Amino acid sequence: MRSVLLRWRVCYVKDHWRADVVTGVITSFDEGRGDGWLSADDGGKYYFHCLAIVDGSRSIAAGARASGFRVVGHLGRDEVIEVRTF
Repeated sequence: MRSVLLRWRVCYVKDHWRADVVTGVITSFDEGRGDGWLSADDGGKYYFHCLAIVDGSRSIAAGARASGFRVVGHLGRDEVIEVRTF
């Protein structure tokens, strides 16, 4: 199920809604809820879900440098998908 969902979201983003690459710092991550926030270098703050983490770990440390693609999410707010740490 997870790979199907990610595959659908990634294909959808690649075909229609791919936007800017966002780079910044993970400011918070709640392992119980599986979501967190990325503070971008451009000053924006973007939501992400643990299914958006590319390595499949479903966990990411606060304070880690990360990047991803900014897209419009299900609720109409900007989100980050394909989150990668470096």
